[in-house]
Amino acid sequence: MTNARQLENNLQRSLGSGYVVVAQPDHPLLLVGPDILIGGEGHTTAVFLAGPTARPKMLRAKLIASRLALPTNTRTVLVGSDQVVDHPDSRGNFDEILGGRAPERFLERYIRGDAVTKVDGVQLLEIKRRQQKIFSKAFLEAKMRQYVDLDSGVSKELIRVLKESALGIGEQPLSIGNRYSPRKHGVYFQGSWVLSLSARKENARNLKHLWASNLAEDFVLDTGIPFSSLNSLSVMLADGWPRYPGDPQKLLRAYAFSGYVLSAASSVDEVKKLIEHIQRPIRRSSYERS
Repeated sequence: MTNARQLENNLQRSLGSGYVVVAQPDHPLLLVGPDILIGGEGHTTAVFLAGPTARPKMLRAKLIASRLALPTNTRTVLVGSDQVVDHPDSRGNFDEILGGRAPERFLERYIRGDAVTKVDGVQLLEIKRRQQKIFSKAFLEAKMRQYVDLDSGVSKELIRVLKESALGIGEQPLSIGNRYSPRKHGVYFQGSWVLSLSARKENARNLKHLWASNLAEDFVLDTGIPFSSLNSLSVMLADGWPRYPGDPQKLLRAYAFSGYVLSAASSVDEVKKLIEHIQRPIRRSSYERS
């Protein structure tokens, strides 16, 4: 299957100077997104590449992130293997789906054409506005905690204590069906998820995977529109403040955009205060499900 860089070069040559083609675009609010982004002649097109070994969960997260962060009228195209194309997550959620063999000719025709995205723009725009409010609230909270002198703690130990505390006040742990879910090692405490970003995960690849996994579990795609299952913000505890290569604030922004307050692990009391502080429900749009 054609890789992103090769396809970028081929498309740029065939489309000409009237278009800009970028492979692996870096969005300030996202850790994963489309494999290729094309702009020109009044259209923006996001292309997602998925070979036979692609994970449906990661592909779903990339589409959710793109729908929330890119312009509402962005067209989405999946170029995938037969296994990916036939997956339930693919059908009905992308604007166009192409097989994995020699996609350049079909892509060029689609990009030059007048096709528009199939999603309900009004509905998506309202959801995007709500997500912007989530980002603003979570990012402000995370930024404030950067400047607070917190006692150093170990995230996994704090989560263990919170689990005991939750059982002690009669909270029943939520069932997590997927054994690979990061929530297996977290706790749902008084209306918020509290997860751990341990020191061993502090490399770019694992940070992206954890972020994408959470996004895929917190949203449901329906005809290409991501609907949130969150009623309030959640917490991502880190053993110290992790850094993202080349952009120190990237993780704070990305996790805030996905609905998580990134915070250094401190004491149990501090975590409980944080949860209490972020518990004010985020108003749902008229389109979203309760």
